[in-house]
Amino acid sequence: MKWHLILAAAALFPIACEATELGSRQGPAVIDASMQPALDAEVQRRRDIEQFLAPIKSERDLAEHLDTQLGRGSPLDRLSTHARTRFLGSLTFNERGLTGYRYDDLEAELGVSEAFQVLSLFGAQDTLGTLRLRQTTDRDAQLQALYGKGSEAVAADHFNYKCVSRATCEFGNNFICMSGCLTYIQ
Repeated sequence: MKWHLILAAAALFPIACEATELGSRQGPAVIDASMQPALDAEVQRRRDIEQFLAPIKSERDLAEHLDTQLGRGSPLDRLSTHARTRFLGSLTFNERGLTGYRYDDLEAELGVSEAFQVLSLFGAQDTLGTLRLRQTTDRDAQLQALYGKGSEAVAADHFNYKCVSRATCEFGNNFICMSGCLTYIQ
C-alpha cells in the first residue's frame, strides 16, 4: 500500500511544479492579516497529508527502509556515508512521525531536488524553505518557488532548535524542531 501512496505522490509532483510555474506568471499573491489563521490551517493540513503519505514515520519504518532500500536507489544514497550517519542519527520521531532532524549535511551535499526527495521520505518536505540549498536544474527552481523562503511555513517549526522531549525544543545549531514535537517523543 505504501508504494501506491508513493506512486500517487510522484504522479502529483510534476502537476504541483507546473502549477507553481503558472502561478509565477500571475504575479505575487497578497495575504491580508485576517487570512493568516486560515492560511496556517491550510499549511498544517498540507503537512498532515505529506506526513500521511511518507513511507518513514518511525524508527521501525526507517530500519525497514535501510534494510530494503539503502544502496538500491534510496534518496538517502545521495548522502556520503558520514553525512548519512549523522543525518540518520539526528532523526527524532513520535507517534505522528518525524519531529526533527539535523540539516547541515543536506545543505552541504544535496541540491534542492535531492533534499526534497530525502525529506519526502519523512513527510518533511515543507521544511525545504528553511534550508540553503543549491539550485542546478529547472526542477530545483520550481521546488524552491513552491517550498522556498517566503512561502508559508508551519509556525511551530523552529530553525536551529532540536526536539528533546514533548513540546520542548532546545537550541541546537543545524537542527529543525518540527511542529510534531508538540506530542510525545519515542
